[in-house]
Amino acid sequence: MPGLLVNALRLQAVLRAMLALAAAVALAAMAIAWHPWPRHGADRLRHLVQWPACAAVTIEPVRVPDAWPHAKGHTMVDCEMLGPWVAYARFPDRRALQTDLLAASPDSAVCLYGHGTEVAVDGLDAHQFPKLCNQLHGDRIDGVAGLPDYPGGNTYNSTNRAVERQSRRDTQAQHLALGRYFSRTP
Repeated sequence: MPGLLVNALRLQAVLRAMLALAAAVALAAMAIAWHPWPRHGADRLRHLVQWPACAAVTIEPVRVPDAWPHAKGHTMVDCEMLGPWVAYARFPDRRALQTDLLAASPDSAVCLYGHGTEVAVDGLDAHQFPKLCNQLHGDRIDGVAGLPDYPGGNTYNSTNRAVERQSRRDTQAQHLALGRYFSRTP
């Protein structure tokens, strides 16, 4: 009889251990599915944006080393590689971000966040970028809001020239807005 009691206690201990293991596996699966910890970098942007019906939202490295030489983790997050999109870059410090953005300003709005060391560049559909910047608790600098689009032409070349003129104008406007922002922030 004592041997039966010992075996029953052993069986009970094994069952408890199996139950604890099953609970741990279930908890891990739920944590992976719900992702309760904070996301970072481009992955965070990917999950904050309400993308249109996309088969895939991709995160690709940007291979333009001359534009922002101090940037680490410079990536493009976009819907099926066609857009809408948001560019992301992380900098070692605020000074590096300021230097690179003033040297090569983008032609669209930016959101500076993460203690001034991360930047998101707007390529999203209308009204999505302000919401994204608010979710990031960032500062939105938009020198191009309200600027009219240049009319295109009747030919490929005339349309291309209009796009290039507009891009130069938007880059200059964004550069001025960034200069004003950096001049009044420490």
